[in-house]
Amino acid sequence: MEKLRICMLGGCSLSYGDRTVDDSRQHARKPWLLLEYLVTFRNREIPLEELADLLYPEGGGSGGALKTLVYRVRSLLEELGTPDSREIIVVSRGSYAWNTGTPLELDTDRFELACQRAGTAWHLPEERLETCMSALALYRNDFLSKAMGESWVRPLADHYHTMYVRLVQTTVGLLAAQECWEDVINVCGRAIQVDGYEESFHYYLIRSLVRTGQARQALERYKRMYNLFYTQLGVTPTAEITELYQEISRACSRGPQADTEDLAASSRLLLPEERLAG
Repeated sequence: MEKLRICMLGGCSLSYGDRTVDDSRQHARKPWLLLEYLVTFRNREIPLEELADLLYPEGGGSGGALKTLVYRVRSLLEELGTPDSREIIVVSRGSYAWNTGTPLELDTDRFELACQRAGTAWHLPEERLETCMSALALYRNDFLSKAMGESWVRPLADHYHTMYVRLVQTTVGLLAAQECWEDVINVCGRAIQVDGYEESFHYYLIRSLVRTGQARQALERYKRMYNLFYTQLGVTPTAEITELYQEISRACSRGPQADTEDLAASSRLLLPEERLAG
């Protein structure tokens, strides 16, 4: 049987067959928020009062207003051509619930399962790597990124984001073991787009640039990382970061004159402990 496919890692979208609707319709934010909440907490009945507080925190969320939103959500489902779309949201005893009998495929469920499999050491490295790459493809961005201001979204977003960081680190470890440095560069470049404040992503990217003979690019990346973490945020670098700087220095000193000049120009970028020692 055809399943309703819902993606919530990034923006929210619904697909059925060859049809898709997504939350880019910003003027219709409340129906999407209702849909997202019902799907996320699909294993329980949600009282009308809880939904009213969620959707109308300023007040005025009457039963009639909620019925209108439910109607608009059902219209979205009808637009997809889902069978029995009016039965997907169940109304009973002053509460609303997602019909758990609806065949459903969620990217969050697939992502969690893939992360669990990727973390299982007894799988062959090739199998783990394939699982990791599939899971990374599912993580378009943080959970319900357009609803991040909602208090109930943040804990779940943090949960999936933590899993994502570990997944990237596991993937990079598997790729590094096979010396697939270009793949590490691609994975980390994408990961930095998702989270530019995760230091390990920058570290792995720069290290892989050095390993592929791209010393100039590694130095430029290091400068950016230095400015972000050590100048702006005042983070104390780890021993690995110190060694990374030294590795870039050695690579540049073996490279063309232009790279050597770049390294000399960057000598002002002393690590914090070096500045203190001076």
